[in-house]
Amino acid sequence: MMHCTALRATFIFIRPAATMRLMLQRKLKVSRKILIRGVEPKDGLDIMQANRPKTGSELTNGPGKLMQAFGVTDLRWNNVMITDSPFKIDLQDQRVPAQILTSARIGVSKRGGQTNSPYRYYVAGNPYVSGMRKREMNLATHGWLAQ
Repeated sequence: MMHCTALRATFIFIRPAATMRLMLQRKLKVSRKILIRGVEPKDGLDIMQANRPKTGSELTNGPGKLMQAFGVTDLRWNNVMITDSPFKIDLQDQRVPAQILTSARIGVSKRGGQTNSPYRYYVAGNPYVSGMRKREMNLATHGWLAQ
């Protein structure tokens, strides 16, 4: 397994919608969890490509691809808090999305009342979002505002 601290990626943290949702969840004492299904690599690209010999968004634009690129090859980190793992999320290095979209989750069974709920938040046009159609991708900015 690779040394995870050598990798950095842009994780998409949505504000203010997610902030409002977290505030509500805290007030109601509801579990606060996110599922990261894709990342835009920033550092450690050579390590990720050694683990998964792909380029561009095909490197990490889905949960299986992401795990392979990060060198996670077993279930060791299932149900482990990120603070108890070798993985880190850098909240200091942030980018501002031009537009945030919501949709129903991908691959969720068509049964139950939550099937079409907008629980999936993503940066519009970002090719590293799992399930993004090519015609919806913004290859110039990846959906981020200029810094």
